[in-house]
Amino acid sequence: MAKSDDNRKGEVFGTIIKVLAFICGACIAAAGVIGLLGIKRLFDSADAFKNNITFFVTMFYLVIFGVLIVLSELNVYAIVKHFGFMFSYRGAGLFYIYSGTLVLGVNIQDVDFPIGLVVGITIIVIGIINLIVSCFLSKPVKPAYVKHDV
Repeated sequence: MAKSDDNRKGEVFGTIIKVLAFICGACIAAAGVIGLLGIKRLFDSADAFKNNITFFVTMFYLVIFGVLIVLSELNVYAIVKHFGFMFSYRGAGLFYIYSGTLVLGVNIQDVDFPIGLVVGITIIVIGIINLIVSCFLSKPVKPAYVKHDV
C-alpha cells in the first residue's frame, strides 16, 4: 500500500514539473515574441542598431528555445527527435538552466511585473530538479513515446 502511495506521489510531482516546464516554455516563447515585436527600433539609427542587435538575437533564441521546451513537454517526437539531449533528465536540466539564464534579464516595456525574473528562476529550479533526479537514476530514461533508439 505504501509503495503505491509513493508511486502516486512521484507521478503527481512529475506532472507538476511537466506542467510548470510547459508554462515556463510558453512564457519564454511569448517573451521572445514580444521582444521581437519592437524590431522596428533596430533600424532607427546606427547607434540603435549597435545597442539593440544582441537584444533581438536573444529574443529570437528565446522564441526557439521556448517552443522547443513546449514541444518536448507535449511529447512531439517528430520535432524533438532532433534534440537528443532532451531525452535525458541531465540534458533537459542543463537546457532548462541555460534557457532560464537567457530569460532572466528580459524586461518587457510598460510592464511593472518582472516576468523574466520569475520565469527565469522557475525554469532554472526545474532544471536543477532534473539534474538532481538524473543523479539518482542508474541509466538515462527515454520517454514513453520513443519507440526506437535515438
